[in-house]
Amino acid sequence: MFGPKSYLHGGGFAGINNKGPIVYFDIRVSSPYRDLILIKESQLETEEQLLSGKLILSINENFVLKKLSLKLVGRFKLDFLQLDHGSGVTNIVKDRKVVFETNWDNLLVSSHGEVVRSNKTSLNHPMRSFSSPVVNRLIKKKSTTSHVLELPSDGFNGTPFTDLDPEHSYLFHLHKGNYELPFDVRLPQDIPDTIEGLQSGSILYSFEAIIDRPQKIHFHSHGFSTYKYLRIFRTLAMDHLALQQDVTVSNTYVDKLQYKISIPSKAIAIGGSTVINIELFPFRKGYKLEKITGSLKQWFVIRDTNDNLYDDQIVINKQSMTEFKDIENIQQRDNLLLGNTTINSIFQLPHDLKKITQDVECANDLIHVKHKISIHVMLRHIHDNKTLEIKANLPVLLYVSPAERVQGRLVLLDSTNGNIHFRTNEYVDLFDPSATNSHSSITPNTHSLSPSPSPAAMLLPPPNYMDRLKDSLVNGNRSVTRSAPVSPRLTHQDQHPPRHQDKEIDFFGLPQPAATPVQLQNETQFRALGTASPTARQPAEPALPLPPAISELSEDERCQVPSYEQTMQEYPH
Repeated sequence: MFGPKSYLHGGGFAGINNKGPIVYFDIRVSSPYRDLILIKESQLETEEQLLSGKLILSINENFVLKKLSLKLVGRFKLDFLQLDHGSGVTNIVKDRKVVFETNWDNLLVSSHGEVVRSNKTSLNHPMRSFSSPVVNRLIKKKSTTSHVLELPSDGFNGTPFTDLDPEHSYLFHLHKGNYELPFDVRLPQDIPDTIEGLQSGSILYSFEAIIDRPQKIHFHSHGFSTYKYLRIFRTLAMDHLALQQDVTVSNTYVDKLQYKISIPSKAIAIGGSTVINIELFPFRKGYKLEKITGSLKQWFVIRDTNDNLYDDQIVINKQSMTEFKDIENIQQRDNLLLGNTTINSIFQLPHDLKKITQDVECANDLIHVKHKISIHVMLRHIHDNKTLEIKANLPVLLYVSPAERVQGRLVLLDSTNGNIHFRTNEYVDLFDPSATNSHSSITPNTHSLSPSPSPAAMLLPPPNYMDRLKDSLVNGNRSVTRSAPVSPRLTHQDQHPPRHQDKEIDFFGLPQPAATPVQLQNETQFRALGTASPTARQPAEPALPLPPAISELSEDERCQVPSYEQTMQEYPH
């Protein structure tokens, strides 16, 4: 018998009496990630996701069963306390709803599942997947006599019976051995993401497999069941526009100051980081930079079954910067702005899905989750002591990527009913740590990936198109560098080519500084990545670094320098 307080770590077989016939009973999902399905989301095309796996069964004695069924259920749960600020009364808000369900009526007969409920359908109007065969209905028709079908004596791998007469009912005689029964279904495009970190609501998925035994034969026996927790997330395909779309906010305070704040990509992976570029152009002298604060804010709205809306906004993390050492045109003694200034800073995102939830847009407006990075720059004028505040909100799209370290909550399943429980303050890595970027020390080198392709690396955003131009090598010690054009947000850095010509270019095309910033902590300092003093914008082409003087080159080196005709053919305008 199942113990009253027996739990399964994420799912699988546990708690059955050792004297019973079942030795091992588990549900295995075909995925490069453990008990997790990652759906690629693209703005150009949308494909249905295939979910497949095997039901593993090991028995130590012969027995007869009616069917071996499987189902996958996604449940929406709303549970929180609502305070009425007008009356001071606290109300308990609770709601439960099945938002997705797929059934496999008998894996001994068919491996194809039937989607009977999705976010846009109901049980009254079942929706069949494209792969669901008619044989799924043959067990539903009963006859007075049940035919007993024998399975191989040493176990079986596959679907043993695929063409049975629907006019008869069947019993299946399993011999001692090991069995692997495949299952598959095509998930609909509108299937909601797993949401397990919001305090107010959640969407959780779990499998349930049931061995149904005939009572006439096993009068004093019972059926067997096992459960498995499944996570379903969306990630961005390489052609998603948000990966190449930057976000910029700029404004002008008349006779005071002009600013421009930007990030290189609207899409940011949870557990990753982004570079925040802050450009300040003071119109008068005497401004002192006091503090820069960056806050990641999460906004969500939840709709219950009665169409009532509940929304809230929380600050996920806050990072600040009060020291501005080694930044050009900032006086180190009192942070006085001496001229146009640029500050590049790293903003780090949390990696656990209890603290932060990915961007979600469920069909029928069930749950919406969105994010923005708020930047607050505080300046003070030394003559009149008046403050000048700059506030900017940068909308971002947060997604789950196997290239970053992401942690989920440790899940325990009640072996008696499959109820899901989360272990307090305990987490598990969702992706193989060896295939993710390590953030033990944050560095500006955001393109440092494993040289060998991996399933995780295939989902990384593609390199910047402008990084395709490579330096032309003259010899091992000296080179003629041709800098690729950079995005408009960094035009001021083109005015000083010698400063960056020997530095690496990161994933976003940003020149790397000599100093390496440390990881940002909550309510601690930003660290500047690099500095540059912007000058007035001009429509001229970016200047190219000058090659060494010809007189300094040997005859062999001069022969390797490309001619004007070769250069124009290689880099046409």
